[in-house]
Amino acid sequence: MYSKWNQIFLFVLFFLFIAAESYGGSNDVVLLIVHDREITMDEFLYNFHKSNKVLNQQNIDEFLELFVNFQLKLAQAREAGIHHNIGFINEMTEYRLLLAAPYLTHREKEQEFVREAIERLAFEVNASHIILKLEPGVSPEDTLKAYTQAIQIRNRIMDGEPFEQLALATSGDHKIVRDSGKPGYFTAFQTVYSFESAVYNMNSEEISMPVRSNFGYHIIRLNDKRKAMGEIKNEQEVKELIYDAKDERTQMIENAFVEKLKIDWSFVENLDALEIINKLADERVYEGNWIAPANHSFDEPLFYIDGKRVYQKDFISFMSGQETLYRNLSVSEYIFSLYQKFVSSRLITYENYKLDEKYPEFRFQLQEYRDAMLLLAITRQKVWSKAESDSVGIKEAHDVIIADNQIYLMKNWVDELRSTYNVQINEAVLSSINKK
Repeated sequence: MYSKWNQIFLFVLFFLFIAAESYGGSNDVVLLIVHDREITMDEFLYNFHKSNKVLNQQNIDEFLELFVNFQLKLAQAREAGIHHNIGFINEMTEYRLLLAAPYLTHREKEQEFVREAIERLAFEVNASHIILKLEPGVSPEDTLKAYTQAIQIRNRIMDGEPFEQLALATSGDHKIVRDSGKPGYFTAFQTVYSFESAVYNMNSEEISMPVRSNFGYHIIRLNDKRKAMGEIKNEQEVKELIYDAKDERTQMIENAFVEKLKIDWSFVENLDALEIINKLADERVYEGNWIAPANHSFDEPLFYIDGKRVYQKDFISFMSGQETLYRNLSVSEYIFSLYQKFVSSRLITYENYKLDEKYPEFRFQLQEYRDAMLLLAITRQKVWSKAESDSVGIKEAHDVIIADNQIYLMKNWVDELRSTYNVQINEAVLSSINKK
């Protein structure tokens, strides 16, 4: 969908935007204000429950003091501009990429494919097949011709002609001709998904109807099915096989995710606006160099995502540079295929932007990592480096002196922060936590 570096660039923009807006992003009631930042009850309780099991007065009071000290250090780190350093932004961007990945997929559909693959990997299958090859970009007429021919060959098999004999006479693949249509034993991920699915859903000696793959139409006979010899892979490994394979599974997961996003974000399209582009475009769209007429503004909304408009001119910009070698689709059909890609891209981009707002656990995890990085940087600056540079004495005592200096500097640092930065506690909200 996107290259890694396109994603990184995009997420840098997201990160800077989010940083410029609000740090927490929650609509929950404010419990604390530490210098320049509001901290909600949700955020406080999220952090509390990570280190405390029992919600009682003593635990809350003890944790609140530590939490305030932590937030004071972060306030100084933000004031020092550490979060604007390019190294900091790059690391946060990389982390956000990793953290966001599980949210930017259709989890149920993904899990469905994982379970299916685990079941299939437990077995190996042996199948013979005849293929009527179709080149990429073949015309609908040639597609229909190949399908009709495949049906005729299947009928001859069903009437009693030997499968191997027909494979030698009619198959369009030299390797298949050489081995009489028998590719040997295989398991999941070792062939294209449509072929794999057909075989695993067949009974022994069954002859399939024509099965379409990227290579053409297959007529398949299942010869044997046996337990796999190797070790069964775990769910995570299977999930990574799925995405590494980049076959129909990947596209089907994305399609299901996009359809879900259309519902989540109240997607509404204006196909009349797309038709205007169709009428004006010409064959230059195949090379990605069609230039829209200057006497049209193309500022009509093409679709809406969460009530926000995406204009014709945005899609025209997307079309520029999109090139294809295959021209079996008409100009109008090709534009519509690009439009579908554009819709998917915009929906997934918007979902990505909204992850912080939509999923509190995502927001807290991202914020937790950010806070840890800020704390590490400011502690190194205010305590560790200073303690080492201030240490004197013989070599044997050096480490002890550094440790003592760190304790001294840490205490003084906290005292200084409490006198420098303002801390406000919403006692009513705190009291409501104590009563939970």
